[in-house]
Amino acid sequence: MLSIKPSTRSWMEPGNFNSSLSAMIWVVQLLVFYDSAVKEQQGCGETLKLVKAYCDQYLQQTVETPMGEILRWRLLLFKVSGATVGTHEASWDESEEVLTYGDTELRMDHIPSLLASEYRGCCQLLYDDLMLGLTSLRRMSPRFLKDGVNVDTVSWNFVQHRDNATILDGTERALIKAIERSEQLCRIFLVENSQSPGGLAWRESAMASYEATVQEFLKRLSVLIHISGGQPVRESE
Repeated sequence: MLSIKPSTRSWMEPGNFNSSLSAMIWVVQLLVFYDSAVKEQQGCGETLKLVKAYCDQYLQQTVETPMGEILRWRLLLFKVSGATVGTHEASWDESEEVLTYGDTELRMDHIPSLLASEYRGCCQLLYDDLMLGLTSLRRMSPRFLKDGVNVDTVSWNFVQHRDNATILDGTERALIKAIERSEQLCRIFLVENSQSPGGLAWRESAMASYEATVQEFLKRLSVLIHISGGQPVRESE
C-alpha cells in the first residue's frame, strides 16, 4: 500500500502520502490525454472535448469513482499536513542549560535578552506603526485593566468587562478620529468614494499594510506571552 512505509510498516506522513496520490493523479491525467489524442486521430472526436468529458465523468471530487475518492483524500491531506507538527525532538545538554531543536540552539541565559528584544519590537510596532506615532492617543497600563479569566463566551474579551468601562471610555474610535484630524494621515489611509456615506473610503493598500503590521505584532506578542509565562490571550484580543 502507498500509505504504508516499507521500512517500518507504519503509516506514512500526510505530506509524503499526498505526494504519492499526486503522482497517481498525474499518471491518470496523462493517460486521459493520450487516449483522447488517439481517439481524435481515429476520427472519434476532438481532444479537448474528450478530455473534458473524461474529467467530468471520472476526475472530479464530487463523483463516486476511484479517482474522485483519491482527489478528496488529497484535499484532506493538504489540510492535515498543513497542521502537522514536526517529528523532530528537542533535547537538553548534560548541564540542562542548552536546548537544541534541529539546527537551532537556545541557551537559558539568552532568554532574558530574547524577551527584552521582543518587548522592544512590540513597543515599536504598537506605538510607532499601529498607533501611527501619535502622542495624542491616551496610553494605559495593563495592570489597571480587569480580565475575566473564567469567562468562556465566544468572542468575549477584556473590552467588554464592566469594570473597564470608565478606563476605556472614548477609546473605541480614538484612532479613527486622529486620522480624520490629520491631513497627512487622511491622504495615506483615505480615498475619495462617491458611493460611501461620507464621500470617503479606506485605501485598500494602506489597510493591507496595516493588517500585515497587526499580524507581525501578534506574532511577536505571542513569544512574550508564552515564554514569560503570562496568561493565555484570546484570539479576539
